[in-house]
Amino acid sequence: MLLRVAYGKSLNEIADVFQVSRDTVSKWLQRFEKKGVQGLADKPRPGAAAKLDATEQALILEISSNYPRRPSEVLDEFERRTSKRISVSTLKRLVRKSKRFRPGKPK
Repeated sequence: MLLRVAYGKSLNEIADVFQVSRDTVSKWLQRFEKKGVQGLADKPRPGAAAKLDATEQALILEISSNYPRRPSEVLDEFERRTSKRISVSTLKRLVRKSKRFRPGKPK
């Protein structure tokens, strides 16, 4: 983000690249100006710990690629392999997240 600012990109262009609002980019810049690089670190957030580790998330994505548009089969296969059960909404969230942040996707 900082490099894009240095190269003269607008806040709107940067917001589009990172899929956030213009206000979010503005807040990032304000935090950087006040605290430097440390101001850009994520702050701890409330909420429950993740139910799936990175390996399990990769597994659910692999299974879902084998059973596109069949979430119940994906969930059953995942439970069979890991003895863990997740909801359809969690499955959808993981798949959506993986499509947004594919390795090699330009930022």
